[in-house]
Amino acid sequence: MGGALSLYYGLQYGKELAGVFCLSSFLSHTSRAYKVRSCCRNVSLLSCLPNVKDHISTKFLLQVLQSDMVSSNLPPVFQTHGQKDDIVPFEWGKTTNKRLSKLGVNTIFREYPSLFHQISTQEMKDLRQWLHQRLPYDDS
Repeated sequence: MGGALSLYYGLQYGKELAGVFCLSSFLSHTSRAYKVRSCCRNVSLLSCLPNVKDHISTKFLLQVLQSDMVSSNLPPVFQTHGQKDDIVPFEWGKTTNKRLSKLGVNTIFREYPSLFHQISTQEMKDLRQWLHQRLPYDDS
């Protein structure tokens, strides 16, 4: 559940974060994390603009609001998942990633065909590379 907590916190409060990563994890389909940077802002803005809402398609207005203006404050997400995970189903992780991507979150999803609910050397190499792209480090 550490990955779910990281995603939730990072998407709700993490505008200053260099990124969020989670391994073999997911957000429930009802998670507030999906709503924090898109729906909640959009609903409050729509309720403030009833006259505009009457003349512009709500779907169009939501697309505009979910564009760079909203997603620019979201940290990038790096997610990994084993296709043979017998604890957290692979599809749960994949669905989480797809939903976040649709909300404008910059996401990377790495899948490992023979990996169960465990950590692999390749997964750690991929994570290390992603971290090095975001954080300054001294390789000495």
